[in-house]
Amino acid sequence: MWLNGRILIFIPPLNKNWKIMKYPLSIFFSVVIFFLYSNLHAGSTDSLRYRLDSVKSAERAEILVELSNALVYSNTTEALMFAEEAFEIAATENNDSLKYAALKAMGYANGYLGNYETSLQNMKMGLDWYERIGDSVKIAEALSDVAYLLQSLSSDEANIMEYNLRALSIREKIGDEKGVAYSLNNIGVLYWQWGKHDRAINYFYSALPYFEKLNLTEETATMLSNIAAYYTETGMYHKADSFYNCSLEKYRTIGHRNGVAQVLAGMGKVCMLQEEYDTALEYIGQSYQIRKELGDKEGQAGNYYNRGLIFYKKGLFDEANSELKRSLELAEEIGSKHNQILILGLLAKVQEKKGFYRLAYNYLQKSKALNDSLFSAEKHRQLEEIRAKYDFEKKATENELLQTENENQRLRLEQNRLTLYLLSGIAVLVIAILFLFYLRSRERAKIRDLTLEHQLIRSQMNPHFIFNTITAIQNYIVQHSPVEAVNYLSRFASLMRQILDNSRKEFITLDTEVETLENYLNLQLLRFPGQFDYRINVDPEIDPAKVLIPPMLVQPFVENAIEHGFKGCLYPCIINIGWSLQGRSLVVETEDNGTGMKYRKKDSLNHEPFAIRATNNRLRMINKRGKYRFEIIDKSVADEKNSGTKVVFSIPYITQND
Repeated sequence: MWLNGRILIFIPPLNKNWKIMKYPLSIFFSVVIFFLYSNLHAGSTDSLRYRLDSVKSAERAEILVELSNALVYSNTTEALMFAEEAFEIAATENNDSLKYAALKAMGYANGYLGNYETSLQNMKMGLDWYERIGDSVKIAEALSDVAYLLQSLSSDEANIMEYNLRALSIREKIGDEKGVAYSLNNIGVLYWQWGKHDRAINYFYSALPYFEKLNLTEETATMLSNIAAYYTETGMYHKADSFYNCSLEKYRTIGHRNGVAQVLAGMGKVCMLQEEYDTALEYIGQSYQIRKELGDKEGQAGNYYNRGLIFYKKGLFDEANSELKRSLELAEEIGSKHNQILILGLLAKVQEKKGFYRLAYNYLQKSKALNDSLFSAEKHRQLEEIRAKYDFEKKATENELLQTENENQRLRLEQNRLTLYLLSGIAVLVIAILFLFYLRSRERAKIRDLTLEHQLIRSQMNPHFIFNTITAIQNYIVQHSPVEAVNYLSRFASLMRQILDNSRKEFITLDTEVETLENYLNLQLLRFPGQFDYRINVDPEIDPAKVLIPPMLVQPFVENAIEHGFKGCLYPCIINIGWSLQGRSLVVETEDNGTGMKYRKKDSLNHEPFAIRATNNRLRMINKRGKYRFEIIDKSVADEKNSGTKVVFSIPYITQND
């Protein structure tokens, strides 16, 4: 299930078996390999075979399962045979635990052989058993296995993702940090496969801290390489280079030469995309030397192809032709038709540039013939899979129909007056229960609304703020004009009245919200004179007197900026609040230039989560009328020279006429 981080221009075929592919620009990898690998026994197969001849019954079945897991890569057919024998022994002895261990081994072997339907049956039976005995670790593992098999058999993204998310949820609940890391990675792989790279990168970033915390150096290096691949694909070459360098250092630390070769090839691609061809050739040359020593022919073919592509871009067509022919020889030797198609296509372009049009035509013809043969083979495989699914579902349907008929016959024989009374009683009971549930749901809704109103008032009537404001007014009375103090006291009273009035309303006009904010900010300026300034902007297309918005959405984040974000700032502090119209959505933005989120985590540990939680709850309520967006951005993440926090809401645009 692991992304191995090689990002090359040379794209290999997608292996229909469960082997990890070696060049993941495609990143269509198995999401189950790690769990299989983690269960392999360290003992040699020879010692297991030796022990097999001297034991019987349950102990023999246990050794057979170990042998199956150990041989699933090298001799899959024999591995399946051992697993099936273990299952027969376990079934004979009625040993459920051992039976499902054998089932799992059968599932891996069948999946590796491409028997996905049979493998899926094995894994689902295992999942059902683990759910019955309540083994959370095994349940999560089985969910990931089933997700992979569904990925091989179906394009139902929602169903596949559901299994992965269930596995992630279980691992989070039981505190399995390693399992959480691998689940996050699995989900990222799926999003990458489905072309949703922006979602994939979020999961890769989420998995990375777990691997670092657990000191899993190889996994950390691989994840860094995957993140670098994302930045390469999106054209952020500086970031890609930075992550590749970190990955390279970790691979070298543990002596993982294959990983070093992969990263060097990825760095070569980054240089090539920036037209730094000489540096790219140097990286690719280092990658090739390692792969040659490791005997990695597919990797060498990729290096030759990349060198040929660079020479082609530089206009050195003779050199490009030589490199591509070497790449083609290796691709033919290992039987990689997808790679041959890619190489032949570039060779045709090279010959065309050299003026050898007949040779270019021959290369294109050969490429087309290979492509047609692959297409035919793929169609045949798909038809076989569909036929297998049909046979499986047909048998299942026949069994269900037979069971249903038998059950109906039994019920017809047992029907009598008592059954009618019983059904009537059940119906009345169900109606009563549903009515009670209805009443309970209404009460819960009322409690939720009251709680939300309480949170809303609490978010603005902060006792700390009220106390400090009254103290500031007292000081103002002593040190300044009583007339101005009365003015501030009037503002304070007006603000309290507005908060109480607005908190009871679902919507208020935008000009009322602006007035409340101005009262609040002016009182804060009384507490912190000259320490910050604010700007409130409303899009000219918006009529503040007619637009309706939920009350007090912005204030908790304004308070957070003043109380925490501006603490320790030595430069002029500014809060910008703006409302703009985008289509049928009203976008609300609050931005400050304070210290940013990373410097106030400890300071706002108890405050900021409350504001976020309360705002999220309110927006979910509002969402009944339309879609919304809620985002908190640390500006220093995008640009280290900037600081501060930006909060963005997107809510439905509603007017008094709606």
